[in-house]
Amino acid sequence: MSNVINIIGHLGRDAEARDTNGRPFLTFSVACSTGYGERKVTSWFQCALWRSSFDQLQPHLRKGVRVSVCGELTLRQFKARTGETRTSVDLRVFDLELLSSSQDSSGQSAEDDHVFAAVEPQPARVVVSNHVESPDDCPF
Repeated sequence: MSNVINIIGHLGRDAEARDTNGRPFLTFSVACSTGYGERKVTSWFQCALWRSSFDQLQPHLRKGVRVSVCGELTLRQFKARTGETRTSVDLRVFDLELLSSSQDSSGQSAEDDHVFAAVEPQPARVVVSNHVESPDDCPF
């Protein structure tokens, strides 16, 4: 595995459940800002979480929620409607950690936030990978 990156940012939109060839996945975007004032720069990452058991996670991935995401980074070029070539920074998510709840970001709680908070203390760690490191993965 190469191009692994860890990012911390806020969700730019609610997570969407999608399906391709019978394989369900979640898509969401994460905004990471650096700098301040006139020098503030925001980078956007388009994230895909490939896992079939994310039904309990999706309601908590709402716009504005702060998350920590680890995954494989890829760059994808596409043609915009205007005809110009653009580049998208995509992230195949391996690990996701909720750093704030839906209530923290919007002021209003999702219906099941109180259930989630009772089951998972904040910050809630959600492991979305079954990757097991072997001794061969060790760099030394």
